[in-house]
Amino acid sequence: PARYNYVVWDDDIIKYVIDIIYNRDFKPYFLLPCLLLSLHYGLRRGEVMGLKWSDFTSYSFKVSRTKTYIKDSFVSSTPKNGKFREIMLLPKDYDYFVDYNHNFKSNIDGYFIRDNLGNCPTHLDRPFKMFIGKYQLPSIRYHDLRHSYATYMLRHGVHPKIVSSVLGHSSIDITLDLYSHADISMQKACLNVL
Repeated sequence: PARYNYVVWDDDIIKYVIDIIYNRDFKPYFLLPCLLLSLHYGLRRGEVMGLKWSDFTSYSFKVSRTKTYIKDSFVSSTPKNGKFREIMLLPKDYDYFVDYNHNFKSNIDGYFIRDNLGNCPTHLDRPFKMFIGKYQLPSIRYHDLRHSYATYMLRHGVHPKIVSSVLGHSSIDITLDLYSHADISMQKACLNVL
């Protein structure tokens, strides 16, 4: 089957969105911490919705469950490749998440991201499209935030093995296959060597 040709945001758009996230109140946007988790840490939307506050420490968080659609309902399951992973946190992001957690009452299951409609990954799609429209951003799917993260990291010289580990890929081959051709600007490293 033909692979989906994903679209990624460039460095300027990512910086602009991160500035919006840090400088806006949470109240209309449970979406903002979701965007931060996907843009800074490459999380899938199901992984974002599967996080619990107990997964966080002041320096890291664990991706140990995901919300997924099985038999006409959303359930909690293990991450896509069946492996748990721990991801280091920026101190500024930890403070942001503490503030969010303090301002929103935990739902009955203890999930970190709380939405009036529930805790389903698809509930991110509509607010995300509205966010894109409000700030006149290039239109992408929510999952393309993950692609934007990976491409950004590789473009800025982070070793593919580290990017693979943070993304939770089962092997570096998956990361290299997906992103080695993602952005022609990454080829500057070759020119610099020459």
